[in-house]
Amino acid sequence: MAKKENNDTLVTFGSEALTMRKDDPRTQEYKEKMLKQMEENREKYEEAQANPFTGVDLSNKRSKDETFEEYKTRQKLNALLQKQYRQQGREKFLQMYPWGVKYAIDRAKETMLQNAKDKLKIGKAEYVDKDGNKQEIKLDNNEQK
Repeated sequence: MAKKENNDTLVTFGSEALTMRKDDPRTQEYKEKMLKQMEENREKYEEAQANPFTGVDLSNKRSKDETFEEYKTRQKLNALLQKQYRQQGREKFLQMYPWGVKYAIDRAKETMLQNAKDKLKIGKAEYVDKDGNKQEIKLDNNEQK
């Protein structure tokens, strides 16, 4: 009896491990998902190469839903980005922001929000009953939202 050849491929990304087989529907689903994501990324990259400021409000007008502080911050950021563009030139600017300025701003906001959430985690709480007795309540940071 001939021994069956093992053609499985193990792909590991950080803590994830995927075993890919040609006949497995999950493999096909994952492959289609990755191809779709690659196509979206390619489109974003090409769009950013055509105009790195796509999606950024460069207007000097304050929008209706924008506070004055947000408006002033946006104006300062716009001035800084335009200064970088003039000083560095188009090619260097595209190297600095290959996915576009909007993508870089969004990623910076996400990082700032995540850092703020990490700082707000509570590790200890106390409960005081009617008699004035303090009881410590243990909190698990993983359960907080």
